[in-house]
Amino acid sequence: MGLVACNVLPVVILRARDEKKTGHSTIEGMNFFEDQHRFSSWVYGIASGNMLFWTVFAWWVFSINHSSAALLSAQLFSFCLTYVPLWRRFLRS
Repeated sequence: MGLVACNVLPVVILRARDEKKTGHSTIEGMNFFEDQHRFSSWVYGIASGNMLFWTVFAWWVFSINHSSAALLSAQLFSFCLTYVPLWRRFLRS
């Protein structure tokens, strides 16, 4: 739970300091780096759940096989599966 709180804390701080209070824009109208704190709250819930799942998965794999290769494989596997939607979007054209 502390890992999720540390992940979401910067968003909470940025939202509290945001002077615009404009709400949520469309994805196309947002800058990925400057507008991180303006995504809908459900986005952070999904991202935090995803991070927690893959952290537990890597921990489980490493507890079965204590090699660096197993840990690296689990992390590479999680990276590939997490970013499949992004790859599909950019590789479609």
